[in-house]
Amino acid sequence: MRDLKEEIFKTLEDSGDGELAILYKTVSEAFPSNEAHPADFGRKYINAEELKRYAHSRGWEVSLAKDIKQEDSHESPPVVFKRLA
Repeated sequence: MRDLKEEIFKTLEDSGDGELAILYKTVSEAFPSNEAHPADFGRKYINAEELKRYAHSRGWEVSLAKDIKQEDSHESPPVVFKRLA
């Protein structure tokens, strides 16, 4: 079984960028909370504490947009990762 957490951080490292956005759905699959997402019960909210700890230990800061689904979108806002200086 693949490790989604490691895949996300490999993507960040391979990008060479200091800032990168990853789809909410991808991050929520790697760092699921125990709560179902109200807009889509097939996925979970992101466990923000676990994600931030994991990211920081690998040299990244995480910015979670407010988890509000916009009326014209079926997706939640992406999660933004910034490399720590």
